[in-house]
Amino acid sequence: MFGDPFYHATMRKSVAVFGTLFNNLQVVRRNSSGNVINTLKVPLAYGPKQKFLAALDRDTGRDASLAIKLPRMAFEITSLAIDANQRLVKRAAIEETNTSDVTKKKLIKHYTTYDIGMSLYILAKNQDDGLQLVEQILPYFQPEYTVTIKPIDGWTTLKQDVPVVLTGIQINDEYEGDYTARRVLTYQLDFTMKMKFYGPASNTGIIREINIDFLGDSSMSELLEEMDIRVTQTEAGPDDNYTVTTVIDGGGNNVQTGTSTYTLTVAAKGIGTGNAYYYGTTQQAGFTFQRGGTYVFNFPSAHPLKFSSTSDGTHTAGADQYTAGVNENSSTQIQITIDDNTPDVLYYYCTNHSGMGGRIDIVT
Repeated sequence: MFGDPFYHATMRKSVAVFGTLFNNLQVVRRNSSGNVINTLKVPLAYGPKQKFLAALDRDTGRDASLAIKLPRMAFEITSLAIDANQRLVKRAAIEETNTSDVTKKKLIKHYTTYDIGMSLYILAKNQDDGLQLVEQILPYFQPEYTVTIKPIDGWTTLKQDVPVVLTGIQINDEYEGDYTARRVLTYQLDFTMKMKFYGPASNTGIIREINIDFLGDSSMSELLEEMDIRVTQTEAGPDDNYTVTTVIDGGGNNVQTGTSTYTLTVAAKGIGTGNAYYYGTTQQAGFTFQRGGTYVFNFPSAHPLKFSSTSDGTHTAGADQYTAGVNENSSTQIQITIDDNTPDVLYYYCTNHSGMGGRIDIVT
């Protein structure tokens, strides 16, 4: 279970996201007349508050350039706890198409939500600087502000909404000692980020064909019927044109021989766009023919039906019409006799329009 290493850098992303929210705050300084003297972008760094308070207390001698300038901000992770509400939510696996191999999909089976505690510290030497910064933050948290991120590198469609919830504010005036001590006003804003932690990602194959056998007795020896469901364009991606073909075979001794007749109609596709042949209510039905049998198709004259050993026949580059054992009885009827030389798979198609036909499996 824990043998495959993986790392989505979730904690690093949470630090980056949180810091980005507050990295462009400014303080405006004005004179007694209310005119702007200058505007200061307030620096932001990751680290505990005590680190910067200790730096403020450091004796810098007469070189004022070595002293830490105020105002400034800092933030740090303060806690990590599982989200108690996430146990109530039934979670499904996350899937995404593998763009480099459309026959596979990317899959993540496990993920859970954790509350990451964050504290933002505002250090100022006067009240006005500190209050300016606080006021630029508070209106956006009611009490939460949601950020949308891409949590896993390489996944193009997976996005995550991350609520950042303001949970409390503390104000502290660090002004102790003699007159030489520097005054520091500290505003501490506490937040909770709800981040999803994802398990390992894997590539898994996409099911493109299903075979079902229906057995008639407890010994499972009597085959009543076989069903084969397949995607006719096996390399099709999710945005490509494809059809799903269902072939029902009545069992080993029930495949029709002699002459069988099928009447096809043409109507708009229920799946996909354009028209398609229908056998009864089945779009682009699949058929199973037995060698030695003769099969007749009736079809509308506006949609001449032909056979090919290639899907979609002559609409596919380089493909030819299959004519061995084929007789065109009229403009609305075609007949084929299956012998030992007939390929194991044929396709019926419309010569006037592409994407209308289906598959024929040949059995002995």
